[in-house]
Amino acid sequence: MNGKISSCLFGFILLCFFLPWFNVSCMNERVMTLSGSQLAGITEIKEPSFAGRAKARHESEPLAVLIFFFVFVGLIPFFYSAYSRSCELTADRIGAYLCGSRETANRALAMLACGSYTLSPRTNIAALKDQERQLNKFFAFIGDLFSTHPRITKRLMEIENAAHLFKA
Repeated sequence: MNGKISSCLFGFILLCFFLPWFNVSCMNERVMTLSGSQLAGITEIKEPSFAGRAKARHESEPLAVLIFFFVFVGLIPFFYSAYSRSCELTADRIGAYLCGSRETANRALAMLACGSYTLSPRTNIAALKDQERQLNKFFAFIGDLFSTHPRITKRLMEIENAAHLFKA
């Protein structure tokens, strides 16, 4: 879910970058409108003519276009890791469905959490789920941005939220 939110947020920010940001007006008459891409020097700015003066043109800056491209390419790993985390959560739900039991799926994830088959029956799954509920949402989001896999506690909560998949 967080991966989709951050991708949507990035798309919204990118869209806003190309929308008008500033209106320049004189005596309540709009003279020009500038977008984020024009302010960053990515696209050309055409100034209106005043009192018979010729229009001035400000060419786009090739370096600004290159910087914008590298910033966009630099964000691709965030999209990939968000997609990868989403795939992990989907795989957990599919595994829980195939197990046929939420408790069995929770025990399997507990084995991952404690790293031992013999310790997993003694793992308090309710306490793990409670840890996820107590987590500060902001810091959890920051951690999600840079992690390759979702937290075990989050994976346990996803199985709990997928209760409609189980017959019993």
